Amino acid sequence: MEEALVLYPSPPIGHLVSMVELGKLILTRRPSLSIHILIAASPYVAGKADKYMATVSANFPSIDFHHLPTVTPVSTTVTHHEELTLEVLHLSKPHVHEELLRPIQKKTSRSFKDMKDQYLDIPGLPPILATDLPNPFLDRDNQAYQQFLDFSTQFPQASGIMINTFELLESKVIRAISDGLCVPNNRTPPISCIGPLIVADDKRGGNGKISPEDNEAKAALSDGGSSHVALSKLLESWKHEI
Repeated sequence: MEEALVLYPSPPIGHLVSMVELGKLILTRRPSLSIHILIAASPYVAGKADKYMATVSANFPSIDFHHLPTVTPVSTTVTHHEELTLEVLHLSKPHVHEELLRPIQKKTSRSFKDMKDQYLDIPGLPPILATDLPNPFLDRDNQAYQQFLDFSTQFPQASGIMINTFELLESKVIRAISDGLCVPNNRTPPISCIGPLIVADDKRGGNGKISPEDNEAKAALSDGGSSHVALSKLLESWKHEI
């Protein structure tokens, strides 16, 4: 995935010009970078910037401008323009978040298998090496990749999503999904953790011996994983072993 730098100036054109100049300076040192400048709508007339941005884009293709949706300040009485500007920047934070979390599929045209030494930032997870993704995701020209992509785009239309886990085990991931970080430009259905759904007396194989760890796991997973005390002990024991 290409290296990118995001700049977020205050709306007035004077601040925008300074930020663009900073981007130009950075490009002289790192010409391979792409510069993305987020533009919040100014709450007052602060100078026309359209022609200026068009000129910059024409002369510096590595600098790209992204216009955030217009927000309406709730303040009715202000003593100076800075109050409105700061309120607009505050109200625009969700839109900034959306821009920063655009789906990975739209950020690159390369397959993950070709992105050696590149790490992916996936909400709720630590950085993951692109080539460590499951096999069906590695080649975007593969039919399995397209099927998974088509399948995943249908999730926002669901009435709800049931996951075979329990929240305490994967709290960061569940929180990231529930907060809409994985689908920033669409709705996130309600998440229900219904697991773990396991066979109580698994006779599928094995040597028939039950280890102390197995007993701890069974205690932790009893009552659908609601035994928080046992689970905490189990996770703590695993932490020391890793």
